[in-house]
Amino acid sequence: MRGRTEDKIKFEKKIQGKIKNLPDYMIDYYYYLNEKTHMTKMIYINNVIRFLKWYGNEDVNNVSENDLDHITPRVIQNYMSDIQFSEDRELGNDAKSNIY
Repeated sequence: MRGRTEDKIKFEKKIQGKIKNLPDYMIDYYYYLNEKTHMTKMIYINNVIRFLKWYGNEDVNNVSENDLDHITPRVIQNYMSDIQFSEDRELGNDAKSNIY
């Protein structure tokens, strides 16, 4: 039987594997999340990677720290709209299916 400590170690290694080839600011972000649970860290890291892939045209390494300084509320709103549209399409809820 596995305990919480083993699960935590497993998730921490998985997170570290995800961020090891990413820009340094992702490693800094990981350490910033130190007080969060391993599950929360995984969710937050995945969300940030998803955003950075969107912002960097599928390449997280295209997004520099300088680029992060230029993210505006409009950029975030565009991202939120895009992911909502993507999720709706994945669920079959595109505009045509909502006509009736």
